[in-house]
Amino acid sequence: MDPSSLKPSLLKNILVRFLSFAVLIFAVRFAFLVAIRGQSCSVGDDFCLFNVRHTSSVAVQSDKRYIHYYASVFQDLIAYGYLSPNSKSLCIETLTGEEVQALKRIGVLDSVGIPKRASRKLPFKGNTFDFEFSSGLEGYRFPVELGSEICRTLKPGGFLVVHLTAKDAYSFQSFLDLFDCLRLIRSRETDGPDPSTKIQEIVMKKERQKQSSL
Repeated sequence: MDPSSLKPSLLKNILVRFLSFAVLIFAVRFAFLVAIRGQSCSVGDDFCLFNVRHTSSVAVQSDKRYIHYYASVFQDLIAYGYLSPNSKSLCIETLTGEEVQALKRIGVLDSVGIPKRASRKLPFKGNTFDFEFSSGLEGYRFPVELGSEICRTLKPGGFLVVHLTAKDAYSFQSFLDLFDCLRLIRSRETDGPDPSTKIQEIVMKKERQKQSSL
């Protein structure tokens, strides 16, 4: 046999073995990554097999509990006439959106929410909303500015409902003083999302603008 014909065959065999070995190494490494890290995806991770946000069953149950709680709160407000399915609604300082989901669940479809932020201005035009709600106004960085913004964005005759944890009379009156355009309608103690906690529910109404007499 011609020796020159053996050289291509030998090179081919070496190449095939090298490729087979490389594929084997890759397969072993891939299997290791799947076994160790493939079930979770973290921010900034270079490897993520499942492009799905992992949510624990505990977190899901917590979300459902809060949505159910706020749906019950809003249904009660509808019964008292402070809210209606046609109300254009805003949830202020909603961190995870359960309030908006609850509104939509009970049929108040024209509902939006804004998260906790340092901005002094609400990104909406004046006299936009029939109903505004918040359970996260305590400790707000700019309370006076927020009071002015709620007065600006709430329609005349519209309602603001707030859930607070503070119970002393001074804190309560200081809070009311932030809203010079609103009139107190109701204040009551009620159950919070956690049955072991109590919250103060405050309902206020924006006074209708008086027409100037000539």
